[in-house]
Amino acid sequence: MEPKTPPAAVKLAKSLRSAGWAFLIFGSLGSIGFLVIAFRPEGSISIDGVPTTDFSKKLLVAGCSLLFPAMGSVLALTPKKKLEQCLAAFNRFARAFVWGK
Repeated sequence: MEPKTPPAAVKLAKSLRSAGWAFLIFGSLGSIGFLVIAFRPEGSISIDGVPTTDFSKKLLVAGCSLLFPAMGSVLALTPKKKLEQCLAAFNRFARAFVWGK
């Protein structure tokens, strides 16, 4: 028999799935924008207040922005049951080692 998932984990799983969809949608839009700027020769980005048109720096920024849709897709597309199990396991770990209870 499986242990019952705490209601707080169920609520948090729903919130994380919603946040995942937001990361996926808005992160994809941002990544597309950065990729367009990266492959446009006259496109520039500002790094430390200095505008630059260096392709490698533009590609690095575009690559880093791809982390948001990647994380969003993991959170949004993970099955609900698996996400609740991960949250319950994290809660047990935090209680044992972080909070000391």
